[in-house]
Amino acid sequence: MKVDTHNKDQPEKRVALSRSYLINLKLKAGLTTDILAKRIFIDRKNYYQLESGTRGHRMSAILYLRLARELKVSVEELVRREAAYQRKRIKKGLSKEPWYLLTEEHEDEY
Repeated sequence: MKVDTHNKDQPEKRVALSRSYLINLKLKAGLTTDILAKRIFIDRKNYYQLESGTRGHRMSAILYLRLARELKVSVEELVRREAAYQRKRIKKGLSKEPWYLLTEEHEDEY
């Protein structure tokens, strides 16, 4: 989905899909954005962009480990939630990932 900025000098902006799972896990862990960002060693702005879906579409393994530790979930749970988020992005046309990544077949084998 694209938003018309009504400004010919600016390119069209894409609407982001927020990572509601991160927001919910953060609240469940009793953390604020500031505290969580500090604990995973990124600044508040970058963490907010991660939550809001404007960045972080290729999160590093180190970031997954840090997030899982602070959010008190397994890395596997975090990766599964991120995979579901990425599938939503593809379905909404917010990602250039190939269509075949939408399948959930054989995911339980990993």
